[in-house]
Amino acid sequence: FEISNGSNITIYPYQDALNADIRVYCLSNAFAAALHQRKMLPLHAGAVIKEDKLTFITGNTGAGKSTLLFHLMQRGWRIFSDDVVVLSTIDESKEMHASPSYPMMKLWKHQMNMLGLNIQQQVRTGVDKFPFLFHDDFEIQSRAVDSIIILKVTPGVTPCNPTIS
Repeated sequence: FEISNGSNITIYPYQDALNADIRVYCLSNAFAAALHQRKMLPLHAGAVIKEDKLTFITGNTGAGKSTLLFHLMQRGWRIFSDDVVVLSTIDESKEMHASPSYPMMKLWKHQMNMLGLNIQQQVRTGVDKFPFLFHDDFEIQSRAVDSIIILKVTPGVTPCNPTIS
């Protein structure tokens, strides 16, 4: 990928590169670089909306961000963004607002089965996650951030099924 001026992305795929791999890296790393060139801050975080308030969920890769988002969605929370949230100022007030990324969650096979969804091509090679698109419930308006949850993996502790109110 070659990114320039915050608006041009040129892709030089490896021979035999899969479209799914190209897409996922374009939607994450390449877009993040373009946004950074535009003086916007892309964060590796998901976000949900409950009672018109925006909550970020962040943590290292594998901490369970998408899994927690899935459980929150099952309990009626609206997904704002799964993997990337973009911070920027939207007016003269210089107040920071968050904008969502592409309306796709990356779910494990058992989560797709729980939703009764067809298992399609993996999100990318080597990761047993599958795309769950939510275009019909996608919000494009930016929002102020109400709270931030940071997930941390503790070695030796078995993850549990979260209790969420």
